[in-house]
Amino acid sequence: MVTSLYPADRPSGDESANPPQLGLLVVDDYPPGLMLLQQQFSFLGYRVVAASDGEAALAQWLSGDVDVVITDSRMPVMDGCALTLAIRKEEQAASAQPCLIIGFTANAVAEERERCLSAGMDECFFKPMDLVDIDRYIKAHMQGVSSDAQNAPGGELDSQVLRERLRRLPAADPNAMQLLISTLHRTTQADIHKLEQLIMARDIEELASFAHRIRGAVGLIGAQDVVRSCQALEAVCIEQSSFGGVRRETESLLNALRNLDAALQELQLGAC
Repeated sequence: MVTSLYPADRPSGDESANPPQLGLLVVDDYPPGLMLLQQQFSFLGYRVVAASDGEAALAQWLSGDVDVVITDSRMPVMDGCALTLAIRKEEQAASAQPCLIIGFTANAVAEERERCLSAGMDECFFKPMDLVDIDRYIKAHMQGVSSDAQNAPGGELDSQVLRERLRRLPAADPNAMQLLISTLHRTTQADIHKLEQLIMARDIEELASFAHRIRGAVGLIGAQDVVRSCQALEAVCIEQSSFGGVRRETESLLNALRNLDAALQELQLGAC
């Protein structure tokens, strides 16, 4: 699915101003993450289009008018690395100037970053990432200035931390924030339900895969307790030493997700 974002008011001053015709394509298979990327980069002054997988993103890129691609490295259908390889192949065939491609990943290890760079990405950020830092990196790249893309890890998450994190986002418009919170709440509840089904089915392979997807998704909002629970579940699923261990780590992840869901419900009841 490919969508366009409505234009938003831009901040005043040179610090937040971007080239007026700079087109940015964001790619993420996690709906709240995609929504967040759309909203914030639009506010930062970019002309934003979005896609929920690499295949749709490639079609959007081929239609033209895209200067920068920001993509998740791991997605179904076509992941970020495969998308990058396809774009670079098209650019080479057309002798076109390479566009800027930035990846983001929940796997905060050097090997994952190297995989992305080897595919042809210009840079790769680790989740949780600061969108303003990416904005600065884009500007630095356009000006031919080097920039350090390593971002600091986020802190703990509770309802107060979540509220403050959302308030600090650029263009924290109340209506847009309530839509984001509602989407996060709905997705978190669906994740809880699916985890409960997977543990009942004793599907260890799918539990590991699903925990990885959740880990990448919640990194955007800094839910480090959920991230750690996902990492622990992935590790015990890979070891497969005992199903009891898998069950314990799944329950731990479910508790972390329920805490996140409670924080989101609290925010839905009040003004963000």
